[in-house]
Amino acid sequence: MKSKIMSNEGEFIFQFDEKQIIMSAYSAKKFLIEMRQQIMNYESENGKIIIKGKKKAYTQSLVENLFYRKKVSKKLFVANTKKKK
Repeated sequence: MKSKIMSNEGEFIFQFDEKQIIMSAYSAKKFLIEMRQQIMNYESENGKIIIKGKKKAYTQSLVENLFYRKKVSKKLFVANTKKKK
């Protein structure tokens, strides 16, 4: 599954394959906090979720994509999907 997170004028666009979810910055942050809590609850009951080929937890990657962005144009930001070495 290909995913991308973009930001544009106070809203975040989450793209998963061909589907998009558009949220305000406030809603995106609230969603992230709630999702992190739900994942922690799930892992405490069922064991750690392992993502093959990934070193970081998905929620940590999501946090980085939400807050580490780069400016593409005057009004458009895109999430930095690769951490600089």
